[in-house]
Amino acid sequence: MLSIERAGMCQAIPAQVVRLDGEIAWIEQNGRDVPISLIGLGEVNVGDYVYHHAGLGLERLEPDLAKEILSVLEEMDSILSGTDEP
Repeated sequence: MLSIERAGMCQAIPAQVVRLDGEIAWIEQNGRDVPISLIGLGEVNVGDYVYHHAGLGLERLEPDLAKEILSVLEEMDSILSGTDEP
């Protein structure tokens, strides 16, 4: 499970939209649904990936790019937590 908090930094991370309610998107993050604002982001659909930070959707991402970013972040998390396997 990705835990950017362990790194002691704040950063925007990708997440997949699982539900929409007007200008609010519900994203899946660490096994739970979290609401974020889509104000000013443009068209977003269920299944899309978005960069988000502090409850605000920042940018819609192509699925391949989002998955690549998530993979790198998970690798960083693994290294920081000491569970890295060579």
